[in-house]
Amino acid sequence: MNSLTPETTAAPVAAQAHPHCIAEAKGIPGSVEEMRQAAAAIIADEQTKFNKPTLPMVQVNDRQLRSTTTEAVAALHEANNPPEIFVRMGELVRIQADEDGRPIIKELSEAGVRYYLSQAADFVNKTQKGSIKVSPPRDLVQNVMAAPYWPFPALKGIVEVPVLRPDGSILATPGYDPATKLYYRPVPGLECPLIPLHPTQDEAKKAAQFINDELLHGFPFVDNASRANALAALITPIVRHAIPGRVPAGINTATKAGTGKTMMQEMIGAISTGRWTPMYNPPIQRDNDAEWSKVITAALLNGSTIVCFDNVDGLLQSPSLSSAITTKVYRGRILGLSKIVDIPVNVSWFINGNNVRLGGDMPRRCYWIRLDAKMSRPWERKCFKHKDLGAWVMENQGQLITALLTMARAWYIAGCPKPNTPKLGSFESWCDTVGGILQFAGITDFLGNQEKMYELSDVEGQEWEMFLLAWQERYGDAVVLVKELVDEIQKEGGSVIKDTLPSDLAGALTKKGGSLSRTLGWALPKREGALFGDSGVHLVRVPKADPQTKANGWKVLN
Repeated sequence: MNSLTPETTAAPVAAQAHPHCIAEAKGIPGSVEEMRQAAAAIIADEQTKFNKPTLPMVQVNDRQLRSTTTEAVAALHEANNPPEIFVRMGELVRIQADEDGRPIIKELSEAGVRYYLSQAADFVNKTQKGSIKVSPPRDLVQNVMAAPYWPFPALKGIVEVPVLRPDGSILATPGYDPATKLYYRPVPGLECPLIPLHPTQDEAKKAAQFINDELLHGFPFVDNASRANALAALITPIVRHAIPGRVPAGINTATKAGTGKTMMQEMIGAISTGRWTPMYNPPIQRDNDAEWSKVITAALLNGSTIVCFDNVDGLLQSPSLSSAITTKVYRGRILGLSKIVDIPVNVSWFINGNNVRLGGDMPRRCYWIRLDAKMSRPWERKCFKHKDLGAWVMENQGQLITALLTMARAWYIAGCPKPNTPKLGSFESWCDTVGGILQFAGITDFLGNQEKMYELSDVEGQEWEMFLLAWQERYGDAVVLVKELVDEIQKEGGSVIKDTLPSDLAGALTKKGGSLSRTLGWALPKREGALFGDSGVHLVRVPKADPQTKANGWKVLN
């Protein structure tokens, strides 16, 4: 890809790995002994940073707590350069590596604050015989943590590869970036080829062609729109922090297992993080939305770049997931605690599964990448350009990042032209940015399969159309009370209405303790006026239809 790296007009994007990173160049953790040695080296490095020849002295005895707190915070602030302590969601946090070397955001515990205080200052008790060094007192540590304000930088998230800033520049300097409030911790060993300072449209098209030819070749996309959407999925994590609004979820779905949907998701993660995408399993009880919320909260708390739910086969319907995808700040409860937190949503969402169907509000929050190998054993195919595609991606991660950033920069340099592609409500910024980048690079049919997805995914709409048509066949346009409808459904011998009950209503018949009357009383008003299917059949409320109880009645029209 020499066309992407002209030496005359290029900006360097090289990642200097931390000398003590515990992951190898390909993002794969080393041995346990190597990890121990790396951890010891990191601690030594931090001690070198904090243990200056002369640390400020903070007297902790015979003084007001407010005074010692002020001095302790000032010492922390002075020592926090370059920053290691941050503020996120109103809490003190730091970045640390998990057992696989993956950087995560962790809230500072009391012990953690004590550690940093002990590195930033000498705490002493003054006596007639002189100063006696002591550990930071617990009441001082707690008072520092309880302060209403800290002079530490705000942390929005972590990135592990160069990314596009909102102003079109590239974040490529390791460490904290005040402009974006991101912490760039490079993937160990990452080296990106030079990116043109002013890439042209021709260079953007060549970059897109490189990705299509080398990476996407061999994936059995159902249509060209799925291929374009796959490119959108690859570029979204790279430009995510340049998008002020929300981003929809990419649905990697296939007709059979082994078709390549997981491989596709792994490629997305490998490029944007240097490791395979961590996968979250959906709750065992798919209809338990409280469990969905717990998983989502845990995923967002650690500052991940990507959140992917795997093995989501069949119907996906979760109010919590729908909310998380469309909100800028997600409110959830921390697992195992009664603490409620508000978490900024800066992730790229993905969902994997066979024949994924979307219920509720999910269809308009997603875009589709459909695969179909049209064979009984798709895993036996040998059609990728590179025999071991995963290894090739790891070895060429920098070149792939450069290609994606070249596409993004070329679009930005051209003035961010608006694309004439389909739009997703609530995701206009993402559509304009990603759609604009793709269209400028010559990629067509972005979001071109949305209508097909709506048609196939609207299981709820199809069920309600059948139910209301059966209702209309039985009652015509007559006004019907809920209790009359319940009697019809539960009568001996069955009825056509019972046979067409939507899933959410049918569950009330079989669920222990379920109440069909209560379920109908909740479900009918929720769908009042909504048109279903080509027939346009819909519910109309008739207030106080029952002269005795003043209960509302319902009729079906089209």
